[in-house]
Amino acid sequence: MKYLFFAILFFQFTSSFAQEQWSLAKDKDEVQIFTRKLDHRRVKEFKAVTYTSKSVDELEAIIKDVEHYPDWVYSVTHGELLETNGESRILYYIFGVPWPVSDRDMVIESFKTTDENGNLKFDLKLVKDHKPEVSGYVRMKEVFGSWTFIPKGGKTKIIYQFYGDPAGSLPAWLINMFIVDGPHETLVNLRNK
Repeated sequence: MKYLFFAILFFQFTSSFAQEQWSLAKDKDEVQIFTRKLDHRRVKEFKAVTYTSKSVDELEAIIKDVEHYPDWVYSVTHGELLETNGESRILYYIFGVPWPVSDRDMVIESFKTTDENGNLKFDLKLVKDHKPEVSGYVRMKEVFGSWTFIPKGGKTKIIYQFYGDPAGSLPAWLINMFIVDGPHETLVNLRNK
C-alpha cells in the first residue's frame, strides 16, 4: 500500500510537468494569445482570450451556426453540421491553406455544458470514422479544444483554447510560427459579428 501511495504521488508530480505553462505570444486589439508546448506533441496549443459586449446567448447562436464559420473563423472554407444528439453535435470543417499545401479537414464533436453561474462551454474533440476521408484533403488526426463564455459585469469573457496537429509533412516550426494569427483574427471577427 505504501508503494502504491508513492507511485500515485510520483505520477501526479511528473504529470504536472508534461506541459509547459502558458506564455503570452500576442497582445493586440484587446485579444491576448497564449501558447504552450504539450509533452510529446510537435505543435503548440493556443489559448485566445478577449471580452465582448455580446451576451452568452448571442455567442452560443454564432457558435452553433456552423455553416457560417467561413464568414469569421480563420481559414475555414466550409462548415457543416453532420449530426445532433442532445447537447452533442458532430461537425465537419475544411481549412484552406496556401498553395502548394493540401487543404485540411476534420470531424469533431462539440459538447455543450452550462454551469450554475451562466458560464457556457463547448468542449471539442476529434471524432474518427464518422465521415470517410475526402480525396484532396488531409484529415487532421489529433484535435481537442474548447470555447468558453463567461458573463462578467455586462460583458462576456471569451476563451478559445485549441490544439490541432494539421498532419501531413508540414514542419512543426512552420506551423508554430503562425499559430497566433489565426486565433487572433477569429476572435476579432467574432467580436465584430
